[in-house]
Amino acid sequence: MTTPLTERAFPGPVPVPVDWDRYGQSITVAGTGGTPGFTLVSYLTAPLLLNSRQDYVLFCHEEADQFVWLFENPDTHLYAKKDSGDTVSWHTPAGATLRTTVVILRNGVDIATLSLSQSVIDAPAAWKTFETGLEANGASANHLFNLREVCVELKPYIDAAAAATEPNGVPARLLAAILFREHNRRYRDGSPGADVVRNELQGQEFNPRLDAIQEKLERAMGNRVVRTRLTYIREEEISLVRSFFNELETRPVWDPKWLTLFFAGKTTIGVGQVAQTTAAMALGKTTWRDLPTGAARSATLEEIENDYLALGKGPLVDIFNELRFPKTNIDVAAKLLAKIKNRPTRYPAMTARDLLSDGTAIGVIATEYNAGASTRTANAVTISDYGTDVQDLTLAATDLFGLTNYFPDPP
Repeated sequence: MTTPLTERAFPGPVPVPVDWDRYGQSITVAGTGGTPGFTLVSYLTAPLLLNSRQDYVLFCHEEADQFVWLFENPDTHLYAKKDSGDTVSWHTPAGATLRTTVVILRNGVDIATLSLSQSVIDAPAAWKTFETGLEANGASANHLFNLREVCVELKPYIDAAAAATEPNGVPARLLAAILFREHNRRYRDGSPGADVVRNELQGQEFNPRLDAIQEKLERAMGNRVVRTRLTYIREEEISLVRSFFNELETRPVWDPKWLTLFFAGKTTIGVGQVAQTTAAMALGKTTWRDLPTGAARSATLEEIENDYLALGKGPLVDIFNELRFPKTNIDVAAKLLAKIKNRPTRYPAMTARDLLSDGTAIGVIATEYNAGASTRTANAVTISDYGTDVQDLTLAATDLFGLTNYFPDPP
């Protein structure tokens, strides 16, 4: 076994040196010769919420072939051990601290150990009161779960990403509304929505490639395809795309299996459900292209996909990692929203604060976030159902789920 491509940095696709905390909460131990050896990154930064899924990724700056994970609560002495690859997930137990340790081996010999201690808290009392009011007004269990993730767990990431787009960028509430809307169709593992997906698929074989081919054929025949897929769970979707990259590592770009990556690049992933092809444009790695109408749209989409594939394996893995971690995914989503908003044909002179009182602008930006930036003028864009949902979540007058309480107007 060798270190997977998506976690390799010795050198490899993962850029080094890197500010590892930009991905989440991290710790690095030295390797041979005093250089970085291994970096452990947590998706979320402490304090962690009780009974919440936590994901960890180990980046390797030198070769390793076995990883043993330990999860401990020093206060209650709760202990668990898990042999796994260089990625793992765990649900935070009761207690004040979760200590995650990974023992790294090469050829059966321990070569490094990393431990990351993170405080664990119950949901804040103010949130519980807020949640009780929403539940009394008919909010579903899945809506409440998604709101807690957006308003509590991801809030620091959302606030920072929105602020980085500067005064004429996008407000945190719009970004939060986009994430909440996306979480209601791509469920976090452990949510009521994810539980429904797993229950529906219990006992069924999971063959995502065959499923994708079958659905493509059915759509080509004009059939509407509505099926429950395991990849409706965000973490399963990310795991699948990760496996594509790691399987293709040793294959030349002319290998037919690269076609799999061609489809994977268009797949929206992570908390903001951004396609890797779109992220490449938003991050300035490929040319930004607005989508025309009619037959020219397909040609432009093909150009976007070809630009993405031309980057090569290293940059493609870098883009994947930007979207895998919630912190950087949210940063990409904010950049994408700001790019859509500040094109000359949209609203470049509008401040983030003023945007919150312009329902049409919110609807147009959200529609294009979901369906792609259009060459149409702003007045010619038909606001989609998605755009209307985001309007209702963002505007204070129609704020059905109370995002205004957690993401007030910017100064």
